[in-house]
Amino acid sequence: MTGLISPALLMQISQFVNSQMGLHFPQKRWPDLARGLARAAGDFGFDDAEACVQWLLSAPLTQTQIETLADHLTIGETYFFRERNALEALQNYILPALIKARGQASLPQLKIWSAGCCTGEEPYSIAILLDKNFPELANWQVSILASDINPRFLQQAKKGCYRDWSFRATPAWVKDQYFIQRGQGEVQIAERIKKRVTFFPLNLIEDTYPSFLNETVNLDVILCRNVLIYFDQHSIDRVVKRFYRALAEGGWLIVGSTEFSTQYYSQFTPVQHAGFTIYQKVAQPGNFVDRPAKETVPVPPRLAPPPPAAITEKLYGQALQLFQQGRYAETVSALKPNLAADGQNNKTAPPVQSEAFLLLVKAYANQGRLAEARHWAEKAIAADKLNPGCYYLLGTILQEQGEFDEASRAFKRVLFLEPDFILAMVALGNMARRQGKNREANRYFNNSLLVLRNLAPDSVLFGSENITAAEVINNIRAMLE
Repeated sequence: MTGLISPALLMQISQFVNSQMGLHFPQKRWPDLARGLARAAGDFGFDDAEACVQWLLSAPLTQTQIETLADHLTIGETYFFRERNALEALQNYILPALIKARGQASLPQLKIWSAGCCTGEEPYSIAILLDKNFPELANWQVSILASDINPRFLQQAKKGCYRDWSFRATPAWVKDQYFIQRGQGEVQIAERIKKRVTFFPLNLIEDTYPSFLNETVNLDVILCRNVLIYFDQHSIDRVVKRFYRALAEGGWLIVGSTEFSTQYYSQFTPVQHAGFTIYQKVAQPGNFVDRPAKETVPVPPRLAPPPPAAITEKLYGQALQLFQQGRYAETVSALKPNLAADGQNNKTAPPVQSEAFLLLVKAYANQGRLAEARHWAEKAIAADKLNPGCYYLLGTILQEQGEFDEASRAFKRVLFLEPDFILAMVALGNMARRQGKNREANRYFNNSLLVLRNLAPDSVLFGSENITAAEVINNIRAMLE
């Protein structure tokens, strides 16, 4: 194996890896990049690292290439209950407020995402924290999601087996109460805790979230600690904006202690707890967790809605731009008056009106206002009964509300209207998996793969907001595992 790579080529590949994966390798880290590429070259079948780099630069990276590079270019350095001050802020400040605010719902829910979970210590720490300190969540629908770009890390996380190095600076009770001895210095996490975490592959730099496909919507808490330090400024800005969109109103972002910067979190309200900074997506009045009264946050100028009239392409375009900026309340203000007055008695809605209905539903759902989202999804169906997208959005809302039978009927209606609607198949598979119906879940997942194999890998799936066939195949294979 020849591992020498010229500086000119290292500059090109560092820029390429940054654009494709978000990993930032400034010149001072080129030796690390070169060593990682030399290791990856063997997996790609090359004896010469420079020849491998030239091959990688010849075309956009495939999902398999990204996963292989991630295995050699990312470092898994974590342990249970790392950065205790962050978890104390979660335990003592964030969760009590969320539980108080959400507990009045008929089916209370809590959704937490560990983004960049490495080998699983962080999401399992969260599951343990919830189990030990919040028995009232036993009757809640609690989702702990965990993602990483490195497939080897995810495989280890799913096994749930760890050695002493994962417990450095960890309280002794964690291992004593929540792990089982497996011999040869290895322990395995208790099955009841393991089942509470859902792992899936995700590249934070890609446009695959927020999405109902991987459930990264309407989240209460996102933890992304010691991950953003590997990204450049542009990538950090993109990722943080997507986190903002993925959170419900009043939701929280927790980053590592070395990643505090008002430069990147200007959309959020910073809150200090015991010397640690956490970031809240400011709630609309009456929604969820109110921000501290002393905090003031600049409010962007609102788009003044026109008087009720027909939905036009121009108005829809303005509303879509607001939505893409994460300004969901303003999206509602722009669309709702017009849709409330706009020809709902038509047997078939004009295309722009149907799109406006769907955008309004998404704007409500992304604020966590599921009752309003459901109301307008039903209005969308009344206006356009043959539009499978309307039934799909209704199904996702019903799923979030815990009405799984109704959600299943909605998704099946989608497949009646459009048999190859991949996202509805995956949604039905996810619901079946949650209910322990593994055979039924696998049937939906395998049917999805049959359809996906007939599509180009970079094909964007209908209703998915820029998710490609290759990305969905990757997610399905992870779930089948």
